[in-house]
Amino acid sequence: MELIANQQPVDLCGLLKRIELPQPDLGFAFLPQYRNQVFALEAVKLVLADVCERRITDKVLAITSIDNEKSINLLKKLDFSFIELIRSGDNVDETRLFELILET
Repeated sequence: MELIANQQPVDLCGLLKRIELPQPDLGFAFLPQYRNQVFALEAVKLVLADVCERRITDKVLAITSIDNEKSINLLKKLDFSFIELIRSGDNVDETRLFELILET
């Protein structure tokens, strides 16, 4: 994603398919200067709308570190539900797994 005014990069946001997860998961990352703005919410809403429109999947997962309150609050705001604590990939720390059931 980039700013319209000057094409300045802001973030990445989209679906990933990790081998260790049964469904695609939502991934997003923002440059530090854009983290406390509304970009995350708007970007995720656009990705989820595209997933629904193209009927890519009926469930989207998301993972976040245990203490990443901003990401956790964003996922809750978007109606993702906490499922369980998991270990993802080579990560030795537990992460939180969330899911969103999409309406068809």
